[in-house]
Amino acid sequence: MTSYAVPVHFQVRFHMMITMRLQADGTVYYRAPPAQAALEITQAGGILGGLFKGAYKLDIVPQGWPYAYRVVGVDHSKSGTTSVLVLRSVPRAEPSDITQVLFTLTSPALEPVSAVWLYRDTSSIHLTLVNRRVGDYTMPQRATISVDKSRYRLDADATYGEYALNVPVPDSVFTSAK
Repeated sequence: MTSYAVPVHFQVRFHMMITMRLQADGTVYYRAPPAQAALEITQAGGILGGLFKGAYKLDIVPQGWPYAYRVVGVDHSKSGTTSVLVLRSVPRAEPSDITQVLFTLTSPALEPVSAVWLYRDTSSIHLTLVNRRVGDYTMPQRATISVDKSRYRLDADATYGEYALNVPVPDSVFTSAK
């Protein structure tokens, strides 16, 4: 697989002084080589639309993880009855605001099930994936994302639509991404 595009719908709980329930729609794009991923928000209402419009480089696409991070340790563990590997990783590019990322993969299938990004300012992002088969590939079907920043918290449930595999993805998707 060299590329894909998939629509995604977000149910968002945005926590500042009060909690707001919002929705957003977008498209996730992936292209290799090199591994690049972006989310283009196509529709978002309320404060979410004001804060999160346009395109964003994505770190939550598992296909890009080996290119962005270097594994510095592996722990064998269990998640319920499933054997998993927890890969302790650091960014390949320095300097970085990210201090460490913990990727959890099933063992022996190596399907990604979660990731935790830890930042120098004590912020964090937690990602949990539910996967499905798309052709010969294991791809996200749903994701739960929790962002904990100093000024706000955001919890989102993402539902992925139908994947279009090996489709042309224009350079502009990645060059315009923040």
